[in-house]
Amino acid sequence: LRITGGEPLMSGNTWKLFDWFEAQDTDMRFAVNSNLIAKKDIIDKLISKVNNIKDFHLYTSCEAVGEQAEYIRDGLDYDLWLNNIKRILTETDASVHIMMTINSLCLFSITDFLDEVYKLKKLTNSKKPTVSVNLLRFPSFQSPLALPTHIKDYLHDDLDWWYEHNKDKPLWHEFERASIERLIDYLITVDAPHRRTSNP
Repeated sequence: LRITGGEPLMSGNTWKLFDWFEAQDTDMRFAVNSNLIAKKDIIDKLISKVNNIKDFHLYTSCEAVGEQAEYIRDGLDYDLWLNNIKRILTETDASVHIMMTINSLCLFSITDFLDEVYKLKKLTNSKKPTVSVNLLRFPSFQSPLALPTHIKDYLHDDLDWWYEHNKDKPLWHEFERASIERLIDYLITVDAPHRRTSNP
């Protein structure tokens, strides 16, 4: 059972579900999407509830670092988001999944973001958290393929260089490596965001 949103942590019904899972002592997988931009007492409550659920998964989203991430995702406090992820990873046994939406702006700090993800993996000494690399195609003006060719090629080369120097680190999942490889190929082989978009 996965709750998406709006922001589930702002709904009383979400907390009722946490109570239900605690009472049932079930092995059912329970997952929640959250932007993780919440006050400390909400995160404290989340951690307390998560620790009483056998198979809990948290999904959250980011794909850049610092001010760039905050510009891409309106309302994001990057430092707060990162600190809350660290708390979930170190204070619970939850599985944490970071959903990256690859857009024209995130490519400028995507390698820094992937470095941060790997630091989180080292923090847990495990392959948690995981990342998924999801290509933005609509609206097409936000697609990475809408960038001028010389900028797109520069960013492709930067990501390719980073990948060649980081792909063999042991805490990456094979599916994470494969998804980064697909992104690298996509940036160099596809000319337009989608078939109804003309080339620049």
